[in-house]
Amino acid sequence: MTPRVQHRAPSTQTGGPWPCAKFMEEGIEIKEVIALGGIVRKNDFVMQVLADVLAMPIKVAASDQTCALGAAMFGAVAAGLYPTVEAAQEKMGCGFAKTYTPDPENAARYRELYRDYLALGRVLEDYLRKM
Repeated sequence: MTPRVQHRAPSTQTGGPWPCAKFMEEGIEIKEVIALGGIVRKNDFVMQVLADVLAMPIKVAASDQTCALGAAMFGAVAAGLYPTVEAAQEKMGCGFAKTYTPDPENAARYRELYRDYLALGRVLEDYLRKM
């Protein structure tokens, strides 16, 4: 892992309110989020909250086997069936089953709560380091 990735990894592993925050702080533009897996298909509430927290749309992959399909796409490119991964995606992709769009009012409230969370974290960090 590069030092830059190591810096970001803890924010994604701790389940913080904005898993993408460190990427965005570093100037990495995140244009969309694509979700796959069990909870994505089973809990509309959780997915809507995530869209609100991230303040960006979340697309749900239509395939139940997204990872296998992605591997097949790379294999098709490696075998010379398609010139690029993008070309393989265009021909082999299944698209998206659903898109969760953030509610602007909820997104604004989550931004406010996140600022409070960061401020509290700074106070607690200073206090706990003195112990």
